[in-house]
Formats: sequence, structure tokens, C-alpha cells
Amino acid sequence: MDEVLEILQALRDAPVLTGEAIVPLLEQRGWEPYRRAPAEPFYRPWHRGPGSLSIQYDPPKLRLAFTLWLRDFDEEEAALGTGAYGDDLRQEGERAAREAADEVVRRVPAAELPPVDIGAEYGEYLEEYFWTTGWRYGSRTLVVGAAQDDADAPCVVYALIY
Repeated sequence: MDEVLEILQALRDAPVLTGEAIVPLLEQRGWEPYRRAPAEPFYRPWHRGPGSLSIQYDPPKLRLAFTLWLRDFDEEEAALGTGAYGDDLRQEGERAAREAADEVVRRVPAAELPPVDIGAEYGEYLEEYFWTTGWRYGSRTLVVGAAQDDADAPCVVYALIY
């Protein structure tokens, strides 16, 4: 969460997020691009050590999506009745997302990070999320959410900076 909050701080007052503006910040902080699609003007997926993030969408709804937690659905575990799958996997994802959100609240003073109704502003971009919470920070919005596209798909917790 350190990296998320530091990048959030660096982007706090940026009027509009653009990929071209974010790339130098990521490079300066030691992030490396995975690959660039030929039609894209900049790299969208990035990694640093075990961490990964991606630049998603385009302005005005461009966002940075940091992967905080990932748990794959395991067919063998599901067949044996062991491990997390189905509702258990979603519960684990929600628990991990709540822990990440609690860390944000512990580390950033409430006066600097008021809650925001993310559904009203970003709902169409959060359809795959089954648990979310968000805050306003300067001109940015920080969202922590858990997503799973399908019952046999991985469950992922993201921190999103809009």
C-alpha cells in the first residue's frame, strides 16, 4: 500500500490523468513496462518486483489499477472440496479488500481523505467489482475493491487511482 499512497500523493493535484504524464512517474519510481500494444502511445501494463499495475481506459476516466491481492480458482481444490473457491473465494477477496481499505484509513488522516460515492461517479467502470469503497484525495479518487468476473475466475483486490 506504500507505493499506492505515494503515487496517489504525487498525482494528488494533477488536473487530468493521462498515460503520457503517468509514464515518467512510474519510470522514476523504478516500474518497468511489460509490453506495448502497437496502437498504444504508451505502455499500459507495468511491474516492479512482484507488484503489478496497469493504466486502464483513457481520459477523463483513466485509472491506475494496482493489484494488491490475487487468488486463483483451483479446479483440483474445488473438486476435492479443499481451499477457497466459489463463495469462499469471494469472502477471502472481500476480507483482503477490507484489510487494504482499513490500512488506507489508518495511514491517511480522515480530513485529507473524505469518503466518496464511487458508484455515482465510476459505477460503469466497476461492474465486475463485488465490494468497493473509495475516498477523494485532492483532485484524485482512490478506490479499493474486490473483483471476480466469474465463479471459476481469479479473485483480485485492486487499488484504483482515478
